[in-house]
Amino acid sequence: MLKTVARTMNRTLWCSVLAWILSGFGFASQFELAVAGQIECIRDTPNILTCDHRVPHISTVPANRDEPVELFVRERVKDSGKEPPKAVLMITGRSVPVLPGFELRTDHYDWALWLAQAGGFDVFMLDFQGSGRSPRPKMDEPCNVPKDQQQSILIPNPLSATCDLKYPFQLINSQSDWSELDTVVDYIRNLRGVDKIALVSWSQGSFRIGPYAVQHPDKVDSLLMYAPIYNPAGRAGTGSDGFAPPVTLPQPGTPMTLTMRSGLIGDRMFGTGLWGSEIQQEDLAQCGNQVEEGIQDVVWNAIMANDELGSNWGPPPAGAPAGSPPEGVMRVRSPFLWGWNSSTASRIAVPAPADYQCFPAAVRRDLAIEQVVVQGPVRGTLHGVGKAAQGIAPHFQGVAQARRSRRVHQRSLPCRHRGKSHRAVGLWCRPIQRGDT
Repeated sequence: MLKTVARTMNRTLWCSVLAWILSGFGFASQFELAVAGQIECIRDTPNILTCDHRVPHISTVPANRDEPVELFVRERVKDSGKEPPKAVLMITGRSVPVLPGFELRTDHYDWALWLAQAGGFDVFMLDFQGSGRSPRPKMDEPCNVPKDQQQSILIPNPLSATCDLKYPFQLINSQSDWSELDTVVDYIRNLRGVDKIALVSWSQGSFRIGPYAVQHPDKVDSLLMYAPIYNPAGRAGTGSDGFAPPVTLPQPGTPMTLTMRSGLIGDRMFGTGLWGSEIQQEDLAQCGNQVEEGIQDVVWNAIMANDELGSNWGPPPAGAPAGSPPEGVMRVRSPFLWGWNSSTASRIAVPAPADYQCFPAAVRRDLAIEQVVVQGPVRGTLHGVGKAAQGIAPHFQGVAQARRSRRVHQRSLPCRHRGKSHRAVGLWCRPIQRGDT
């Protein structure tokens, strides 16, 4: 009923208005969590409603523990008058905010939109604290960047000289992210009147949804891990369930690091940057035409659009005239993670297809889950951002039409690499590197 009411309004909807309307239908208790936050809905795509939710949460991040915060969640849902077959929550990785990761608004790179349109799913996307449009405690202070990055990136903008850390600790941890995920899962369950949510993760997001599914199997419909990071010998937790912190929190360090465009996207010709080096490997393997012209700028601009402060830090682009505006930096929250290893993976009790065609047999045995080899286009893909992600969509039940999409080409991929670690990257493997998303 909530979606039916919301869809009839082709304008911005405020939470107080919705709560008043729903009370007339006797649904005020279902909307109880939402009334504390703001919801804005617009129809910015034909037949698709886009709603931005501010989800109330009591923070467990050490830097602002026990403070009330609002977590950013975006929803994309088909305006068809029919109830969606499933609610899906998408979780991004270490560094790239959730909207550039799952809702890249160019051509057919918008995975969330594609799921909402082709599958009719009710799709939600979450920015954890420290990322994207959610609160970023301690991250507005440039002195909380490592001194080497202060020197090389932030002088003279915004710093005139290096400075000491104002908060000498890592920012977030597994427990704080699991807490935020649980708040948002409960919010969606109450808001939409469903028992379970399908969870989708990209890259380091596997550290969130894998252990969460073990802790809350009654709330999770299924898991889908895209390009997941997984180490069978990863750091273990403590306590009877194995998920309590293994050390005293917060741990010493810096609350954030910075990533420049050159460090993330780099140059494929010279093999620089995290993604540039990967694409060069594919080029050397005679798998050309991997990246669409100009998509690097689209990706970086989308990241900057989700970090207004970071977009104004650092130097101008290399070779730009004097006085040019800064190229911007991606502010990356510093995590302390545990609880995602062979012991945890073997306890997953919900359906969990994963993109892990290059995982060794031992890892597949640990996961004990269905193997899904994504047979989709690599062209245009940067570490999973783009059209290759759509190849996973048919593994959601009820998306038969996805296989008929002109964008999902079922073909073999002869060009794949074997990395030294258990790290699937898009449709190929490579060793884990510092700065992984």
